[in-house]
Amino acid sequence: MSEVKAAVHQRYRTELADLDRASYEDFVTDRTAEIEQAIAETTASTEHQVIAAWETSMGREADHQERVNLINQARLSAQEIALSNLWEGYQDPEDRALREAEQAQIEQAAAEERAMRALPAMQRWTTSVASDPTVEIEELTEGVWPSESIGFKVYAASLLQARSEDQMRVPSSPDDPLAVELGQVVAARRAEAEERQAQFRNRRRQTS
Repeated sequence: MSEVKAAVHQRYRTELADLDRASYEDFVTDRTAEIEQAIAETTASTEHQVIAAWETSMGREADHQERVNLINQARLSAQEIALSNLWEGYQDPEDRALREAEQAQIEQAAAEERAMRALPAMQRWTTSVASDPTVEIEELTEGVWPSESIGFKVYAASLLQARSEDQMRVPSSPDDPLAVELGQVVAARRAEAEERQAQFRNRRRQTS
């Protein structure tokens, strides 16, 4: 087996593994012939330049054996280029499968996020796609619950933003009965989130 044919076989043996043996051998033979033809054409177009450059460098004409050696060098150079080009665009099947799986996961996550964003704001105010509170909502939150912690206010602002988007009433002051009701909702959701975080930390400690 010629060096070129061996290179063609190495390049396509995995990619074309589904072909039957006869079809695969025909493909390798044809591809090898194409590459060897390209090598011959490149050699023919460059051998005179290689010889001329050598003679200019040496200050004399090359004898017969030197010409043969220079032509062989030109062919080897052409072969290296051709075999290098043979691998252009190659993707390892395992790497390609991994990239395709990763892309599918990305597309699925994007589709799920779009679906979540299409839900009413009150159904996603505690999720990663909750709407960011406006400046007005943040100021209202500060006014309604001035003494609460920052963590509480973050949840509360998300809740008020969601209620505002869904055309639901929001409290106007600390004395508003709705402020007490929503404060209890925020406290409950914060407690649930803290419990989930504690469980997650415990699982990590158990597996580490």
